[in-house]
Amino acid sequence: MSFYASRRSRIENRSVIGQPWQIMWKLIGLLGSAIRPFSRSLFEKEPVLSAAESSRLRELFVGHRLYQFEISSYSFKTRRTLAAMGVKIPEVDVLVDDNAYRELVEQGGKDQVPCLRINHPNQPTEWMYESDAILAYVRKRISQK
Repeated sequence: MSFYASRRSRIENRSVIGQPWQIMWKLIGLLGSAIRPFSRSLFEKEPVLSAAESSRLRELFVGHRLYQFEISSYSFKTRRTLAAMGVKIPEVDVLVDDNAYRELVEQGGKDQVPCLRINHPNQPTEWMYESDAILAYVRKRISQK
């Protein structure tokens, strides 16, 4: 069995209760849920923006979705930087939402976070991995418009 096929098998069987790795993922998800309020209030400060600027930023990122999980340091870096820029992109925690996890792996091709899904009008969906690439894309998009 290839490495990819092995990972695929784990994804398809993720809903089977009692697997040691599933218990581990559930515990990590619970830990992430427990630290979320502290993490968001202490480290992810949003700037005060005018209503026009806030609306402009919201419109720039319609059709975007950030796949992440709370205790990933790279996801934390991405969320913290987006918050500092005042950018609000809908987020989904792949350790809590099994459907989002399947979507990330089956459509995106990797089980890696953070991942930004970009729905372009009249173009194929783009899946962007790596926190630095995501943040560079966001900065470029903000500065272009």
